[in-house]
Amino acid sequence: MYTNRLRDAVDRNDIGGIKRIVKRLAKREKEKGISKEDNPTGLQYVCDNFIETEKQIKDMIWTSKHAFIWALITSLYSVLAISLIDLIETNLCKVK
Repeated sequence: MYTNRLRDAVDRNDIGGIKRIVKRLAKREKEKGISKEDNPTGLQYVCDNFIETEKQIKDMIWTSKHAFIWALITSLYSVLAISLIDLIETNLCKVK
């Protein structure tokens, strides 16, 4: 039942669908009385690892966006500073 759903979610690259199925399977494993200590590489481990990896990916995307924005701001600031210096230098040469 869940294998077809999981296969379909993987084929569609549906991260949310994969996450829901893995959570359900981990919950089912937990209800059967299997703990992480009993099965350290079981579905509960996979679920926790999946959620942690998803969080890390979101953090990397956030960091990349902010790095790009700061690089853009720095570049614009540099261009403005160079333009201002050029304007001042040009005006000083006209005065002399």
